[in-house]
Amino acid sequence: MDRSAEDGLSSPMSQRVLDDRHAVPVSPPAASSSTTSSMDRQIYAQAIDFIYQNQANIIANLVLMPLVALAVMWFQVDHLLLTGWVTAGIGVAVIRYVLVSSYLKKKGDIDSPQRWARYYAMTSFLSGLLWGSAILLFFIPDSVASQVFLIAIAIGLTIGSLVVTAYHLPSFYAFAIPAIFITISRLLMQGGLEYQGLALLLLVFLGIASKVAHNTHKSVIAAIRLRFENLDLIEQLRQQKETAEQANQAKSKFLAAASHDLRQPLHALSLFTALLDSENSRARQKDLIEKINRSQTALADLLNTLLDISKLDAGIVEATMCDFDLDPMLERLIPEFEPESREKGLYLQYKPGHIVVRSDPALLEIILRNLLNNAIRYTDKGGITVQAQKSDTTSQNTQVRIEVADTGIGIPLSRQYEIFQEFHQLSNPERDRTKGLGLGLAIVRRVSNLLRHDIDLKSQPGEGSTFYISLPEGNPENIMTTATEDIAGNQYALPETIVMFIDDEDDIRDGMQETLREWGCKTIVAASGDDAVLQMQESNLQPDVILADYRLRGGENGADAIRQVCDKAGRKIPALIITGDTAPERLREARASGYTLLHKPLQPAQIRAFVRHAVYPPSSS
Repeated sequence: MDRSAEDGLSSPMSQRVLDDRHAVPVSPPAASSSTTSSMDRQIYAQAIDFIYQNQANIIANLVLMPLVALAVMWFQVDHLLLTGWVTAGIGVAVIRYVLVSSYLKKKGDIDSPQRWARYYAMTSFLSGLLWGSAILLFFIPDSVASQVFLIAIAIGLTIGSLVVTAYHLPSFYAFAIPAIFITISRLLMQGGLEYQGLALLLLVFLGIASKVAHNTHKSVIAAIRLRFENLDLIEQLRQQKETAEQANQAKSKFLAAASHDLRQPLHALSLFTALLDSENSRARQKDLIEKINRSQTALADLLNTLLDISKLDAGIVEATMCDFDLDPMLERLIPEFEPESREKGLYLQYKPGHIVVRSDPALLEIILRNLLNNAIRYTDKGGITVQAQKSDTTSQNTQVRIEVADTGIGIPLSRQYEIFQEFHQLSNPERDRTKGLGLGLAIVRRVSNLLRHDIDLKSQPGEGSTFYISLPEGNPENIMTTATEDIAGNQYALPETIVMFIDDEDDIRDGMQETLREWGCKTIVAASGDDAVLQMQESNLQPDVILADYRLRGGENGADAIRQVCDKAGRKIPALIITGDTAPERLREARASGYTLLHKPLQPAQIRAFVRHAVYPPSSS
């Protein structure tokens, strides 16, 4: 039986806005494109491979040309000398054949291209020496035809070798320099203006051939590079296509799951509201109201969890790292989960470690809450154990490892990565909300990436799961205690506080006005920035605090309306922006305004806490 990801419900992240975001082993490795140096190596290897793959005709010429020379020169030079030279030429062809055969047997040994390039250059040098020596050995001063024959062969072979050896210029020069320079030397030795002129022409020819070889080399290397770049581009396009397809599938799955989970409590609310409207029994009304509240809570929890995901994706959640004792946090968290664990007949143990860690307390609490929720929900017998211990005490950077272990259903190794994906539940195809929403571990992954805390998982089906959080040890000397206030309670009455509320919805303005009046506030309600300025002038009141919805009519937003009121008042007024938008770009825009940001749906206590902190800051209370 598989296990599902758990929910990130009622996390402290939404409360942090009053003061105001990886290396999880289960993540797949990201693909990287070839570096420039690696591509250069591939291009070089491909060029050498081209030379070896196109040697059939060249080896045939290495055999044929000495035989042609044998036939032409047989009646003009010493037979023994000529036969020895031809044998050497065929020997060079045999060496080349053995070399090429060895390369091809290894199916193109492109892992050692430099070695094979050196071998080929050596055979080119031997061939160049062979044909250069031909004019030294067989130059007949009285036979112009034999001279033209030998010089033509030297020039022709140089041009012929250029086609293939342009892929590797050292091999070209290894043949051309000895073949042409020995020929030039022999012509100069002969003396005479005509031979000197011919030597000069051969030198010019070598220069031109070298220039052509360089240009050809640039062209063929550019062609190979373009081929590799095209292949790399095709691979990138393929990967991007796969990524886009996966993202599209994930989006469809996300929207389908979110649509279902949002529609369920809304549908329940509509049914209960209809029943409440027709019900006369007070007891029955109370029961329906309780069910409405539960549906409302479920809906708010889902929206808050979706908001947490959006805020993390938008990058507007910032980690505030500090050193703190881990025990107080866990001693506060464990009792919160004890009733639920007792109801299921589970034990919930915490072993104090008296360890100081360095992290963001609120964000670390989000991770622990989700892991505890996950453990309790998917454990039916046994229980859950939480402990922290130092994992390495030998290095200067000691790590602390927090373990959340359960005796639940476990997770197969092949599916452990999946549980960290949004709305992915391995054992909840029917989308039963009592089994969670499949967002908790997605939040765990994102928050751990933000904090740079490693998350490890060890689990087997039927044997439970253990999640490990690795984080740095803190310095006990840097611990600071902070006072916390309960945001709920009658002590937060706000007598005579002037609160301006800006929203373009009539019903919301009416509801907020009644709520503010119950707290003893004086109210100024408006639908826009211009309306707010007008209401402020007519009432002859200046607000102590401004509350504004982010999206207003006519393209106006709450930040603009707040600035308009502040400009008219001639002072900066504490302000709160309220938004129901979860799009990352909208969240970043609202955050960039510089005003405090809270997200719908809101509990009245959150608004009251903001107003009280704005009017009666802790330093003056």
